[in-house]
Amino acid sequence: MARKITSNSISLVRDLGDGNLTTYTKAFPVYPSSHVEVPQSVFESAFEFLNQCYENQAIFTDGSTFIIPEDRTEIIDSVINNFNGTVTARNQQKKFEYATLAIEAGVEPSLINLGDGIATKDSNAKEMVRMALNSPEQTRALWHDRYLALLSSQYF
Repeated sequence: MARKITSNSISLVRDLGDGNLTTYTKAFPVYPSSHVEVPQSVFESAFEFLNQCYENQAIFTDGSTFIIPEDRTEIIDSVINNFNGTVTARNQQKKFEYATLAIEAGVEPSLINLGDGIATKDSNAKEMVRMALNSPEQTRALWHDRYLALLSSQYF
């Protein structure tokens, strides 16, 4: 049976300094997702329809394509039938497999965020989730070092 994810998001707390904390939400596309295109002439109408009818359903857009979780067949069918949509790709958003599985498994939000920062489409998402659940502090230290190495390789 396909899993149903109503919202692929986490709440994080950021320290703004001087004891001020703020909470924010970070959302991720679901893996696997389908890419569905509609004619540009109806894009805004389709966007409004999806916002009104399917709020919090992990639907994203890049401005021309809707990224819809594959298990949301009723949403995909609705876009196809009501807005002349076309599925242009399936099994997409592999880069977000870790975030999808980690949210589903209940991994701590800060580890989801950190893991997402180092995950690639070639990462073993199931192994990353296992590490995060079984030894969170050791995993946090390892991933933090990996994240810093990635940052320094991008900027230096």
